[in-house]
Amino acid sequence: MNQQIYWHTTVKMPNDSNLTPIPEKVDVAIIGGGYTGLSAARTFAQRGVKAVVLEAETIGWGASSRNGGMTLTGLKVAMQTAIKRYGHDLAKTLFQASIDSVALVEQIVKEENIDCGFARTGHLLAANKPKTFRRAKR
Repeated sequence: MNQQIYWHTTVKMPNDSNLTPIPEKVDVAIIGGGYTGLSAARTFAQRGVKAVVLEAETIGWGASSRNGGMTLTGLKVAMQTAIKRYGHDLAKTLFQASIDSVALVEQIVKEENIDCGFARTGHLLAANKPKTFRRAKR
């Protein structure tokens, strides 16, 4: 089965034959041209830092082009696991960072005038049994 990436089949990707040569000297080299790498490059550029993004494939090749385009809150691990590993205060700080990241994505979309249909539509956390509800409430 030939896997196709929706984003790559619905937009015109940049032509790799016209790439800018890698500069001989930069302040920062960023490995990976996904959301994180490109966001880092944007932040450095805004601060006047000379940065280069190095990507083995094409921009957005990895997970950044394979997600559903959602910006979600939360951590990969359950909050109870985060609390056990890092303590309540740090787990809460990490969760708040996930909330703040949605606002940052929204800000970048507005500042860069990115036509991506960004919308805050909410988030639903459901519990299907009392034990799960109690855990979520904690």
